[in-house]
Amino acid sequence: VAAKACAADLVNRLHGDDEVSIVIYDTEVDLLLPLMPASQARDQIQRALASFEAGGSTDLHQGWLVGAKQLAGRTGSNRLCRVILLSDGQANHGLTDSTQIAAQCRDWLSRGVGTSTVGLGRSFNEQLMVEMARAGGGQTYYGQTATDLFDGFDEELALLQAMCLHRIRLRLIAPPGVVLEMLSPIVADAQGHWPLDDLAWGSERWL
Repeated sequence: VAAKACAADLVNRLHGDDEVSIVIYDTEVDLLLPLMPASQARDQIQRALASFEAGGSTDLHQGWLVGAKQLAGRTGSNRLCRVILLSDGQANHGLTDSTQIAAQCRDWLSRGVGTSTVGLGRSFNEQLMVEMARAGGGQTYYGQTATDLFDGFDEELALLQAMCLHRIRLRLIAPPGVVLEMLSPIVADAQGHWPLDDLAWGSERWL
């Protein structure tokens, strides 16, 4: 129930020309709402969310991946593309290894699709959700109810709407005799550049 309320609230907060897709997952993964303008999705969201009930298992990885693939065709359109993953349980079906899942989040971020995570209740896998958001260049939120997350959603959408630098890559060049050691938990890409989170107006990034 809380996950449905969160999804409906998020869609209601979007601008009309934003695009949104909804994917549900338990043992199976279902594309409930294909990518469409939010103005159209608002007319369908309540009916679509009312059409499903919670299942037993949680194929979190595949649910996230189907969402990421929905955005794959939009990364070259100067739009910010982000999967917002909601979960109230443990990943116990399909791929569950947090290191492998985080590596895929990092790979999708390099393609222009970021990941933020939302944990509901007390049973979600906090370590996995944090690692996915960190690797995916997004934020992590959690709460007991949908109401607890309203401020977090405001923060997430305000951040996306105020974005000024996207897919930042930092190249560090040391003079002779100087050795640079990266202390932040980020991994250099194949070209030796360090990826940073997106930057909104008035915000900072540290490493």
